[in-house]
Amino acid sequence: MQEDPYKIKIDKLIEDLFPEYIESIYRNIQKIKNYLDENNFSDIRLLGHNMKGSGGGYGLNRISELGASLLTAAKSEDRKQILDDIQKLEEYLEKIEIEYIDMD
Repeated sequence: MQEDPYKIKIDKLIEDLFPEYIESIYRNIQKIKNYLDENNFSDIRLLGHNMKGSGGGYGLNRISELGASLLTAAKSEDRKQILDDIQKLEEYLEKIEIEYIDMD
């Protein structure tokens, strides 16, 4: 039986940091939309790189995966893939359920 990818267990130690991280991802999505309007693929690449590196640290491997995809899509200036990735990011963020646990 496969684990639900939307049910995320997070260490209580980062409970205070987690909401700000999620908000930063929402802000990044809006920035990416704006950068796409400006054909600013360089900054999209940077945001993708940052998400690729940060998601796993919060137990959100899907954000890392989509960040990597955004990074690749921005390098090739693939607008369709970028739009697809940000849609997937938004859907993921809407569906996740967080449970804070002691991981000692």
